[in-house]
Amino acid sequence: SDLTIHVLNLTQIHLATVEDKNYDLDKWARLFKATTWEDFWMISAENKSMREAGETLYTLSKEDQIRYQCEAREEYRRTWNTVKLQLEDYQSEIQGLRSVIAKKDSFIAEKNSSLAEKDLIIARLESQIAELQHSFARQ
Repeated sequence: SDLTIHVLNLTQIHLATVEDKNYDLDKWARLFKATTWEDFWMISAENKSMREAGETLYTLSKEDQIRYQCEAREEYRRTWNTVKLQLEDYQSEIQGLRSVIAKKDSFIAEKNSSLAEKDLIIARLESQIAELQHSFARQ
C-alpha cells in the first residue's frame, strides 16, 4: 500500500496533467533530465525524497568515477610497462646493430688500408716500369 510506480516519458514533460503535477511527477521528470549536478540540486531543493535520491546518485556516480580513474590508472601502467619493454627491446636491437656497423666499419678500414698499400705498390711498380722503359729507350 506504500508503493506507487509511475512511468515517465521524459520527452513529454509538457503534457503533465494536474494530477501528475500534484505528485511532482513533472519535477521528477525534469530531475532525471538534468544535465548538470547544479541543475539537479536546484530542482530537488524543495523535496526531501528528491534530495536523498540526488545524494545517492551523486555518491554512486563518484564511486563510478573513482573506479574509472583506478581502471584508467591501471590501464596506463599496463600500457607503460608494455612500452618500456618494447623500448628496451629496441634499444638492445639498436646496440646490436651498432656493433654490426662497428665491425663493418673496421672491416672497411682494413680494406681501405690494404687498398692504400696496393696503390703504393702499384705506384712503385709503375715508377720502376717507367724507369726501365726510359733506360731501354736510351740504349
